[in-house]
Amino acid sequence: PARSEALLWLIKTYTRQKKFDQAATIVTYVRNDNLFFRNFDPDLDLADADLRVTKKDYAGAIAPLEKYLDADKIRKKKKIRVRPLFVLAQCYQMTGNNKKAIENFSLVLKSNPTSEMEFYAKLKMAKLGRGSNNAEIRNLLAKMAKEFKFKDYWDQVYYELALISLSENNRAEARKFLHKSVTVSTTN
Repeated sequence: PARSEALLWLIKTYTRQKKFDQAATIVTYVRNDNLFFRNFDPDLDLADADLRVTKKDYAGAIAPLEKYLDADKIRKKKKIRVRPLFVLAQCYQMTGNNKKAIENFSLVLKSNPTSEMEFYAKLKMAKLGRGSNNAEIRNLLAKMAKEFKFKDYWDQVYYELALISLSENNRAEARKFLHKSVTVSTTN
């Protein structure tokens, strides 16, 4: 097991040092290595996804992230699924698959995320859905503007509400929300 774990750390180290070719070579080597402990496969998938996201290969990161999240030992543990789910949703967003991005952001919300991750998942869902169902998004943002745990983020919420109002050509309401956004951000 130590050899397998060392190879994983080597991939992570090369990724952080931006030595992407060396990291990718080791990923390929490990995937074909019969001596690699298969119970480390989810960790290998996560390291591979991290490498691809760091290289900004978002489409390439989707498959290893999905494979990681489907692994038996990962599927049962909500706490360790939250961040990879969030990254997967962002990868879908970056590749233009907004429907899958929204699905994965909603899975993040069901996985007991931190307040910060909950806020950004909801905000990204609102941004991705803007224009298609403004009433529903407006309700979501209005609820967020009332929740005290999101107090530090209210300026962003009001800004999004202003953008929705602008998209509907309601300039007076947009000004009102922008004013609230500025007022909240200067008091924080």
